[in-house]
Amino acid sequence: MATLASPAPVDAEGLEWGAGMMESNRRSSAAALRGREALVELFAQGDEEGQSPASLLPAAEQAVLARPEVRAMLGAAFAEAVRPGKDGWIDDEMALYGLPWGFDPAAISAPARVWHGELDTVIPVTHARWIAARVPAAELLADPEAGHAGHFAATPDILRWLLG
Repeated sequence: MATLASPAPVDAEGLEWGAGMMESNRRSSAAALRGREALVELFAQGDEEGQSPASLLPAAEQAVLARPEVRAMLGAAFAEAVRPGKDGWIDDEMALYGLPWGFDPAAISAPARVWHGELDTVIPVTHARWIAARVPAAELLADPEAGHAGHFAATPDILRWLLG
């Protein structure tokens, strides 16, 4: 089992869930906890500050997102994801921020790697520490120089580990 820059469950006991998290994700998570209609309303409001989401990210994130291959992949994926509307995006926000996992991470018996960038403000590294502390066979891989988008560089090694 592996995670890359994963949030802990919204009902994670002992975790200050939104601490260190960027404001837009705190707003999304607060709306998700109120229900899907609150998320629909939040998405309908748009970005009142007129800033692009990338401009709100730390320099470590912006550097990864500015790489041509990452920009091209994300641009195409995002355009396709929202082509039919924002319902899928809203569903993802509900799953990430508004719903408990429905299982106890301590029940995971498989070897596990939990990767996270320590500079991550999208989902703070405290979430990875929470997960790794509860999954019995977990190894925490915290990259001190990476933010959330650092998972793009970490993915090949994690996939090799999973396949090995």
